[in-house]
Amino acid sequence: MSGSPSKEQRVLDGLKAKLGAKLRSESVKPNRVSIEVEPGDISDAAKASKELGFDQVISVAGTDFPKDNQIEVMYHVASLRGEKFRAIVLALSSRVPRSDPKIVSLYPVWRSCDWHERETHEMLGVVFEGHPELGRVLLPEDWNEIPPLRKDYVLPGRD
Repeated sequence: MSGSPSKEQRVLDGLKAKLGAKLRSESVKPNRVSIEVEPGDISDAAKASKELGFDQVISVAGTDFPKDNQIEVMYHVASLRGEKFRAIVLALSSRVPRSDPKIVSLYPVWRSCDWHERETHEMLGVVFEGHPELGRVLLPEDWNEIPPLRKDYVLPGRD
């Protein structure tokens, strides 16, 4: 006998209903749902997530994959206002070309991604198109090296 779907599965099912073939990959674990979409579909995925009740970006992370010439951008999103999915973190990701790392900003969907996108821009070089200000957050204004979280960055004195 099968029971009702878990909260995580209901989140994934809701995203599948809204996004269909735009989902490239998906994963469900306790208190965690992960989806990956193409860069051109990230805004649609964000809007669909927000419609389900995911109202707050809690982090934006980036991972450099130089062998694949890609940078993965991952938004961790939570539902803070509603009880329905409060315990679940949604990981929404996309991979952009490392040689031209551009993706649309999700600031118009979630203003809470403002500083997180700025930090990812600064540390990995991802350009969040449409972001109102991608100015410095952590690095000095005169920084002229490659972004320090890129795997080919070499700390001074370590070459």
